Amino acid sequence: TTNSAVDFVGSLDATTAGVQGLTVNSGTGPITFGGPAGGTAALADLTATGGTIILGGDLTTTGAMTLDSTGVGSILAIATTLSGSSVSLTSANGITETGAVKTALLTGSAATSAALTGANAVTTLGNFTATTGFSLTNTPDLSVTGTVNGGSNATITDTGVLTIAGGGKVTGTTANLSGSSISIVGAVNGPSSVTLTANKAGISETGSVTTGLLTGSAATS
Repeated sequence: TTNSAVDFVGSLDATTAGVQGLTVNSGTGPITFGGPAGGTAALADLTATGGTIILGGDLTTTGAMTLDSTGVGSILAIATTLSGSSVSLTSANGITETGAVKTALLTGSAATSAALTGANAVTTLGNFTATTGFSLTNTPDLSVTGTVNGGSNATITDTGVLTIAGGGKVTGTTANLSGSSISIVGAVNGPSSVTLTANKAGISETGSVTTGLLTGSAATS
């Protein structure tokens, strides 16, 4: 559509799970998912681009999911569950997430802040940028393979093993990383401060940590 509202009132499913996908672009208009999409028969993929994206149900794909909220006055607010082989979240404003993101690869960007603090199950974090803060709360082991730039702050809180892989980078004016253990093969850059917390094991670093103040704790070495 051209700058018009798109409203999916009820549930939306593929005819055959994993075969049919959905691409919708409303220009500057809003897109509303009034119910779940892919709940009964998962969509193959989903790309939604609109001035505002309103989520009233869980979204499920077997492939890639892309949500792009283009309105500078609209926050991409996620209180439901997003499940896909990869999930990309983009907002011309901010991103808030109190539901869940379940994916093998998470990427995205926010013009202001991105606060992903729900019951997330992400295994790989690729490129993600935000100017006024990035935070991710996560449960399984997480590998950061891309560049995560939180601007003023970058915080990753992981229940499992947190790895900053070779080629991966976490940067912010301040950076806070925690996991059951932490392995830094890539780079952590926090000009003002870096805090590393390993709750169950140790911290290893063969890459680089660049900061004016390093603090932290480890359960072992």
